[in-house]
Amino acid sequence: GAYKTLENGRSTIEQPGIDYAVEYYLKYPAVLRQDVLKHDYRMANALFWENNKAERNQLQDFAKKYYLQVPDSVKGVCEEFKQYLKEQNNLLARYQAGEANDSDIIQAVKSYIMADTTYTLSPGKTPSGRETVEYFLKENKKGYCTYYATTAAVLLRSVGIPARYVEGMYVSREELAGAGEKKELEIPDEDAHAWIEVFDEKYGFVTVEVTP
Repeated sequence: GAYKTLENGRSTIEQPGIDYAVEYYLKYPAVLRQDVLKHDYRMANALFWENNKAERNQLQDFAKKYYLQVPDSVKGVCEEFKQYLKEQNNLLARYQAGEANDSDIIQAVKSYIMADTTYTLSPGKTPSGRETVEYFLKENKKGYCTYYATTAAVLLRSVGIPARYVEGMYVSREELAGAGEKKELEIPDEDAHAWIEVFDEKYGFVTVEVTP
């Protein structure tokens, strides 16, 4: 409830201060994600979206050009997912007709993947020559964040929603402070993670968690 609207239509913090800066990079993506999943854009109003429509269209063209590609090797898996959407009250058809939004598809992707898979850090290796996404979904049904993120990105792309795979490492402020003048930090594997960013026509690429 600490937002106010500027003259250009964009929302900003009502009482800015150093206390807001500490967790900004953690809170801001969370707000964007909540808005996209609720299909409720609180960060700006109609005036703002109208004023930057040209720039947003350029970004959308870019996203569709580079983040809708699906390898031929997973087309069968994608067709099965589309059949699943059909069984969910014709969700894909309703989405294409504008009667459902991206958030409905995102939630369907998460439900579809998690319904028959189990999170584990020891899923075993994908057999040589096999497609990882297909093996994960249809046979092994076990995996960790990279499996979930890769699969979600592929399924979203297959129905026309640009998505990209992201990896990162978590480094705390205490670890950074303790490094002193060192040029290197040793980060354990347990602090690595993979997730996806889904393109939204208003907010751009938004972080979405798909790992259970």
